[in-house]
Amino acid sequence: VIWKNYRIGRTGIFNLGTGISRNWNDLMGAVFSAMNIEPKIEYIDMPKSLERQYQNFTQADMRKMRQIQGIADEFTPLEDSANDYVKTYLKKDWQYL
Repeated sequence: VIWKNYRIGRTGIFNLGTGISRNWNDLMGAVFSAMNIEPKIEYIDMPKSLERQYQNFTQADMRKMRQIQGIADEFTPLEDSANDYVKTYLKKDWQYL
């Protein structure tokens, strides 16, 4: 994220996130829960041709962001975000969904 905050006189490029690693199962569990559907997921092995291209672990390093005073670094939990997205955008009576 390219961030500018002239109020505190800081600008820069920041890696934003919770600083806590979450996985695909966490995300899908939250989405299924928001839809009130029991998860039924079938797993397949990662194709060998994609193993070197797939990023298995992501976790934002929040040290740079936390060093700046005047910035709140609280993020909405994954479960709450998924619930909001599903109910606000996906569960609408929209002809294309």
